[in-house]
Order: sequence, then C-alpha cells, then structure tokens
Amino acid sequence: MDESISHIPEVEFAQDGLRIAARKAYSRLGIAFFVHVLVSMLLMRAVSYAIYRLAPQLMKYDMYNGAMTLIFWYGVGFLLVFLIARGLPVTRGEKRRIGGGMLMELFCITYFLAIIGNIVGIGINFAVIKSTEASDLNPIYTSMTNYNPILLLVMMGIVAPVTEELIFRKLFIDRTRAYGPRAAIIMSAVIWGLWHGVVNQFIYALLIGLVFGTLYARTNKIVYSMLLHAGLNTVSTTMSLLIARYTRHLAEADMSSGVTVDGALASMESGAASDLFLESIGVVAFYMFVIALIVTGVVFLIRDRKKFAGAVSGLGASQLGRGKTFKAAVLNPGMILCLLGLIAVMVYNFIT
Repeated sequence: MDESISHIPEVEFAQDGLRIAARKAYSRLGIAFFVHVLVSMLLMRAVSYAIYRLAPQLMKYDMYNGAMTLIFWYGVGFLLVFLIARGLPVTRGEKRRIGGGMLMELFCITYFLAIIGNIVGIGINFAVIKSTEASDLNPIYTSMTNYNPILLLVMMGIVAPVTEELIFRKLFIDRTRAYGPRAAIIMSAVIWGLWHGVVNQFIYALLIGLVFGTLYARTNKIVYSMLLHAGLNTVSTTMSLLIARYTRHLAEADMSSGVTVDGALASMESGAASDLFLESIGVVAFYMFVIALIVTGVVFLIRDRKKFAGAVSGLGASQLGRGKTFKAAVLNPGMILCLLGLIAVMVYNFIT
C-alpha cells in the first residue's frame, strides 16, 4: 500500500481536531466581545441614570462623557475580554524589526485608507438618511468633540491605541493565528470595525485593521501598530478640534448671516480678530498637511503594491484546508452572537 495513502486518515483526524479547536477559540472570543459591549453599555446607562437622579450637576462637566467611556468601555469592558479569553492557547512568532522609513510609509498609506473608508461610509450614510449634518453622518465621533479637549487627546492618542491594539490585534491574533493567520487578521479587523458602532467608522477601521493586523502578524511587535494607531487618531482628533473651535468662533463673529470674512474681522475687537485670523491659517495649514499625507500614501501604495502583496502571501496558509478556516471562525455560537450583537448596535446607532 502507498505509504502516503495510509497517512490520509491521520491527516484528516488532525484537521478535525484543529477545526474543533478553532471553533472553540473563535466562539470564546466572540462571547468575550459580546459580553464586553453588552455589560459596558448597561453599566454606562445604569451609572448615568443614577448620576442623573442623585447628582445631575456632574453631567454638565465636559469631562463626564470621556470619563464614563474610559472607565466602562475601555476599563471594565476590555478587562472582561481579557478574563474570558485568557485561557485560550497562545501562538507567538519570531519578532522582526522594521525601520522608521517603512513605518512612516505605512502611516501615510493607512491614513489614505482611513480617508477613503470614511468617505465611502459617509456616502452610504448620506444615501440612506439624506442628511449633510455631521451629527447624522457620524454621531459618535461628532459627540466626542464635546469632550474635554485634553481628555479627548489623551483618550484617542494614548488610551485607545494602546488598549485596542492589545485586545484586537495581540490578544485576538495570538489566540487564532494557529488556525490560519489570514483568517485571524480578517476576523480581528471585522470585529474591530463593527465594534466602532457606525458605518463610516466600520469601513475605515476594517481597512486599517487589515494593515495593523498584517503588520503585527509579520513583525510580532505590537508597538508598531500602536504607533500607527496613535498617529492616525492624533491627526484626526486634532483636525476635529481645530475645525470645531474655528467654526464656533466663526459663529460668534456672526459669519452665518452672510457677512464676509473681512467684514467680520473688521467688526471684532483687534485681539479676537487676530485670534480668528491665526486660527484660519492653522486650519488651512493643517488641511495642506492632510492632503500631503494622502497624496504620499497613494504614491507609496502604488509604488510598493507588490511588496505588500508579498507580505500578505508570506503569512502562510491555513492548516484547516481550503475554505474551512472561515467556516470554523464564523460558524460557531459565540462568534455568531458577537457579530449579530455588534451589527444590531450599529443599526441602532444608524436609525436613531
């Protein structure tokens, strides 16, 4: 008898064992993220109601919403994910370094992808709700501009990049890459995108999540995706704060009544007019910086597309067999519950 044929049942048995292990791992991770979202939302609503009844004056502080998000969404929620998932087997690869030039190139590319994803998401929102109001197109991110600016920068520039990369990249991929690295990267990006809760954030988080996941799977150093994430968030948050401040000052100058910029500046006190003029220069300069990032990202992406395709193909194939990895990753109770729950939250945010 052919020796290779005699080993076929053993190979199939081993693959069956891997598929069972994969379904268990993905199911437990799905349950972890479902519990995170459910418990965090319930706790935030319960505590907010208690504060409203007992000390409503606290809700007037600009740090209130940010503090609630930090404590329950990032603190309690991510702690629950860690506790539920910590018993799963972990697979780590050899650590590899990349240079600062490549990191800057990836930053430009991911920023370009984020802009494209945001535009597509806003287009979808507009096509459905027929509104150009920022609060309708992106209600969650718009509401964050009402946070305390310093707290918002700390949360978006430090807390979010560190905790989200640890949870959605390191924790998730380390516990699923053994069953197929590509599936692990795609599922981590999908869940991370849905976790943001709105359509346009889902699309751009999905795109850059694929880049972050591939970067971590190739280098096994989470600090690289943390730095990219922090850079993207800092640029986006700074731009939002600048525009919000500039728009508010324009409204105070009664620009909405059809007064020209020169007329508005002339009608203001010299100090206020000078501040508004400097802010307008700052906004224009920041927009030019953003445009430069986008153009550079496009150039890098076109120039090095074969290199990036090689990086993806070099991740390795799944040991579960063709077409069976994603079945194991998605068709299990925990992941189905997670995906349906996250989609339900997104739909709720979309229609309310």
